[in-house]
Amino acid sequence: MEEPEYKNFYDIGNYLRDAVDGKKNIQGEYIVYAGYNANVLFYVKLLQEKGIQIKFKDRNKLDLGNTVILSQPFMKSFVAKNYSYKLLKRDGSIDTYIIIGKNRKT
Repeated sequence: MEEPEYKNFYDIGNYLRDAVDGKKNIQGEYIVYAGYNANVLFYVKLLQEKGIQIKFKDRNKLDLGNTVILSQPFMKSFVAKNYSYKLLKRDGSIDTYIIIGKNRKT
């Protein structure tokens, strides 16, 4: 059963708060997220102020070797359809992938 969208909204904020608190290492990773993102942006700014390199990245512009953080089910589906990837870790509804290639358009 798929997670309710509101749960994903809060999970990403909690995940990033843990990173701010030093409980998660997300140095050099990208967040792929669509829609209202004030909660995500808040934590991204805090992390950047702490010297952690974390940025948003457009789902259509992922490159080989990018490590991406995904929380929204439709974003996970998009990445699965359009890219080859390896799941690095799963933390509740948060997945971290490394992009290993682009899928060809049929």
